[in-house]
Amino acid sequence: MADEHWRHLAGLDPHALDQLMAEYGQTVWNYAFLLVEHRAMVDDITQDVFLKAYRRFGEYRGEASSCPGK
Repeated sequence: MADEHWRHLAGLDPHALDQLMAEYGQTVWNYAFLLVEHRAMVDDITQDVFLKAYRRFGEYRGEASSCPGK
């Protein structure tokens, strides 16, 4: 399922980005909170993660062993 999201995002499909954020947003937020423990900063970090990923989706090749679905 996640691999589908990455394929859509490689084409910059904004609906796929929404789905990806809905699926992984809380996980990213929780991880950032473990590192920072400051809610306002965690919100910013989470937003930055998805914005940076969105901007680089065209470079995604799906080759890393940690990729979901591999």
